Amino acid sequence: MILLLVALIAPTRCALAPPETRSLSKCLGAISAAYFQPGDLTLIQGGNDDVLSELFRHGAIVNGGGGGFKYRRVDNYVMEVEFSYKIRNRLEKVEMYRTWNPHARFVVFSTRSHGHADQFAQKVAKQLRKARVVNYAIVLADENSHLVHAWFANNSTGTRRVEPCTLGVFQNETDLFSENLSRNLRGRKLKICPIVWPPYVLPPVGGEFRDGLEVKLVEMMGQVANFTVQYLPSNNSQDWGFISENGAALGSLSFLKSGQCDAAIGSMAPSEDRNTFFDYAIYSFPESLTWCVPHARDAHQWEKVCMVLPLWVTVATYTICIIVGVLIWGFSHVEEGEARNYRSLVESLQVSFSILNNLSVRAPPRLFKARALFITWVLFAMHMAAVYQSFLISVLTKPIYEQKIRNLSDILDHNLDIWILPNFKRYFTAQNDGTNVKVREIWRTCDEIDRCLYNTVLTQRSATCTPRHFIEYAVNHYVTENGEPLLYCFDHSIVTYPLEMLMTRGFPFTDYFRELIQRIASAGFVPYWERRIFENQLRSASNDVDHSSGSGMGMEHLALVFGMTILGHFCALLVFFLELYIFRRT
Repeated sequence: MILLLVALIAPTRCALAPPETRSLSKCLGAISAAYFQPGDLTLIQGGNDDVLSELFRHGAIVNGGGGGFKYRRVDNYVMEVEFSYKIRNRLEKVEMYRTWNPHARFVVFSTRSHGHADQFAQKVAKQLRKARVVNYAIVLADENSHLVHAWFANNSTGTRRVEPCTLGVFQNETDLFSENLSRNLRGRKLKICPIVWPPYVLPPVGGEFRDGLEVKLVEMMGQVANFTVQYLPSNNSQDWGFISENGAALGSLSFLKSGQCDAAIGSMAPSEDRNTFFDYAIYSFPESLTWCVPHARDAHQWEKVCMVLPLWVTVATYTICIIVGVLIWGFSHVEEGEARNYRSLVESLQVSFSILNNLSVRAPPRLFKARALFITWVLFAMHMAAVYQSFLISVLTKPIYEQKIRNLSDILDHNLDIWILPNFKRYFTAQNDGTNVKVREIWRTCDEIDRCLYNTVLTQRSATCTPRHFIEYAVNHYVTENGEPLLYCFDHSIVTYPLEMLMTRGFPFTDYFRELIQRIASAGFVPYWERRIFENQLRSASNDVDHSSGSGMGMEHLALVFGMTILGHFCALLVFFLELYIFRRT
């Protein structure tokens, strides 16, 4: 069933229509029956009773108010024009509505006789092409016969005349709305508005955009479809712009809507308003948002000493040491021929602790049981010493971070400021749960992502909502001189969303570009470009970072070890003098 939306209908005439008009009406009815699909939304501008009745007779239902089709795009346009210049007025009236669809089928007719029909058709076709209409048929009646002639769009000649139609019957089976667009743009220059946003659009080099995922994609599309690109960058950074429900646009979107550029690239996220007023092509590489917060500082060297082994391992080791000392004493203290240091509990414990700390002892016990336990404890102590030394070197030479803020709840609990780019705020307004409400109460608008991230680094009192691919590309920009990170970005994502290329509404190559993008993505070019861009960025950024102080073991790492050694010797001397003092008194 074809749904007709009737608008601007001319006053009807009660007089019997002339033969050529009746033939015109029947030919229009034949076109609608042959090309308009069931369920289509059709907009009629003009027309008399004969035209409307023929359309109705071929299955159309006239709907004067539009009903529930307010935001649905029109599938077919039927327009009457008396003079060729009036087609522009017709088009301007329908272009202002959200239902405007230049990819629809257009049927333009005139009930007036025209002495130079070819010229009339060419003038009408020129205005249609200016409006980016590519599927159209122009139907004119001949006042001297029942013949009706039709012109249709043709890629090579512009507009082509077909065989005539008589009383609704065309003399051949020419497809009026066939695929008319060539896949070779023949060197046509496309104007593209880029928004610099790594890694999708990297800053220009010498005034030319040469790198970035979307830049490489457009470059590959140009090679396949044979077109060139002229980039028209905005004077403002991160100038994605905004478009409201009534079509008012700001920023780069205003250039796109006014037709100053054909497409816009630079991490464009889809929205209902954007996809209503622009054509678009979805990419196969999605983006996601995450939170970036201040990174925890590296632990102090004294703190690291306490982190060498877990507490339970340390407690268990010294507990076993005491048990071994007690057991050796238990085996030896009743034996007359055993060494004196094993017959005393205190001295037996001293031997056990000496073995654990790799210190020499006078002699092993003589009793078999005590000696077997002694040898087992020596082997255990040797392995524990090797483990401890390995872990000690690892802990002292590598940074250890204790990140306290790991999720959005931690951000809110620590009362951090929240920075969000304007384009991303809509992801927090869809739901009214307690967390999103708190976020909306304290968020701040982030005009420059770099400034917001540096604010997070310097003040240590804010969190920034950041696209994941951007921070993965720019992560080495937020490090210290020795390569220590200044930002901690959560592993989990807030939301994942697709990216798209926006094109002017009615861009004639939208469908072809969508197909090209899918072909290029399926061929594996996008992962290759992404890997190369990230590798180049890491290579260039690593040249600016001094890693000498962050790798290997230096004297500053050994200072603590020497300090502990000196302290141990001091304690040993103190104990020695105490023993001498006690011995003399006794």
